[in-house]
Amino acid sequence: MMWATVAWAAPQVPCDPAALERGRQAIEHVAPQHLVALSATALVEACRWPAPVATQLERLGYGWPDASDLELATAAPLRFEAACPGGVGALARVAGLGREEGRRHLYAACRPTFATEEEWAAAPGLLVAPLLFTAWLAEQGEGPDAVRVWGRSLAGLSDRAQDHPVRVFAPLFALPAAD
Repeated sequence: MMWATVAWAAPQVPCDPAALERGRQAIEHVAPQHLVALSATALVEACRWPAPVATQLERLGYGWPDASDLELATAAPLRFEAACPGGVGALARVAGLGREEGRRHLYAACRPTFATEEEWAAAPGLLVAPLLFTAWLAEQGEGPDAVRVWGRSLAGLSDRAQDHPVRVFAPLFALPAAD
């Protein structure tokens, strides 16, 4: 466990920029229920993470989200503290709260820039991974649009238009009577 903390504290995790871009582009075309798995898999394939972090990402990609997501904070506590002030302590307080209340508590502690508080509270995806990896991607020089896409996808939030139907009320007007 100490190795993971030290290894990921290094400034660079080697990533293939083209692979990160391919992952980001794929995210824009996948259904919401597959966002977390695709995002985690794309991050594993694009970067050489320390073994404990890679293992947790692989588990997320295979659909084991809850335990693996929380284990990311213990696999990389220094990174999580950098991504979220009060990180592990804030996460410990979330354990005793309901899902929405816990997400709101973490939002207040971490202030993710890729989602509003309402979106974050209702998000069906992960808690730790979106915060951890968006902070890391920003440190690596990824632009705000790319960081937003990765954070939202790991949180299970889709930006595809078809996932957000617009409901428009269009009143039917009576035509004038024919003479």
